[in-house]
Amino acid sequence: YSAMDAAFGEAAGGDPLTDPRYGMFVRFTLRPVGTEQVSEPPIEGLPHWVSLRRRGAECTGADVLLGTDVPLLECLERCREVPDCVHVASGVGKKLGMCFWQLGGCSQFEEDYYDVYQISDADAGAAAYAALSAASTTGSRP
Repeated sequence: YSAMDAAFGEAAGGDPLTDPRYGMFVRFTLRPVGTEQVSEPPIEGLPHWVSLRRRGAECTGADVLLGTDVPLLECLERCREVPDCVHVASGVGKKLGMCFWQLGGCSQFEEDYYDVYQISDADAGAAAYAALSAASTTGSRP
């Protein structure tokens, strides 16, 4: 056995050779992955207070870990419980279960294994309105 013979044989299209001292040679073929965006169907079952901002990306800038091994709906709920949390990134693919609060306005994105969601405060606003309405009819202040 000689490494030069093995390399020459493989380069010439021959079968890979096995060196009993080192095990079998393995040939890897790398192919570039396409960067084209594939449109996916909307996610079913999202609460009315959530909207999908971007798939396959995260916001540029700082973020805060809200949990690991967290299902999507729990990730969304965790963001909703944090004051000022408007954007949350939930991991997909190899980052499935990761949950990050995206700080800032989330106006720029970078490609990554996350889907970014926007949390609306509609329920909190409705609750405050209901409390004010109830207080005005009873004449008391909340």
